[in-house]
Amino acid sequence: MDDDLEHALASPLRARALLMIACRRWLVQRDGIEPVLARVGPDAHALLIDPPVRTAWLSCEPFEEVYRAIAAIHGVEVLRDLGLEATRDSLANTILRPIIQAVVSIGATPASLFSQLNLSIRASMRGVTTSYHAETRTKGVVLATYARPLPPMIQQVSLGALRYVYELCRVKGSVDLVSVENSGCLARIGVAWTPKGT
Repeated sequence: MDDDLEHALASPLRARALLMIACRRWLVQRDGIEPVLARVGPDAHALLIDPPVRTAWLSCEPFEEVYRAIAAIHGVEVLRDLGLEATRDSLANTILRPIIQAVVSIGATPASLFSQLNLSIRASMRGVTTSYHAETRTKGVVLATYARPLPPMIQQVSLGALRYVYELCRVKGSVDLVSVENSGCLARIGVAWTPKGT
């Protein structure tokens, strides 16, 4: 087994390479890859230049390094936009896409998608579990539990990724980090949306 694969499998928090590929595409579309490459170490640099196949597992350290560089150049706020676009891009190219489209076509709501979030997360990440707790018909809390403390920059990207649920359901909504607990291993994320037609 090569060292990279061994390291990724030993890491309690892993992501599929398809997320790095989506990040790379996002940077290239904005003519922003060169400044990021100049700020990251050799491992993250290599992954951005020549990512492995989409299904390969990577440790999350290179993602954190890339996201830190992006935040230093463009500001932390842009990481949420990256999260949304990377999620849109990565799910559009997986076997989950037709499943998600079918669920949405039969009347899925943000609440039903947030309650099934683990299904899509398992396809692209390891070391993360989620549960959804409704407060009202259009408001609730997503509890995200991580195998190790989640780095803040990855948290920002994750918050943006959750906005994809609203896009799928064609509603307007918000995603807000309420609190981080348990030494960074638990995040409470508030979600709220306006129902269709209002």
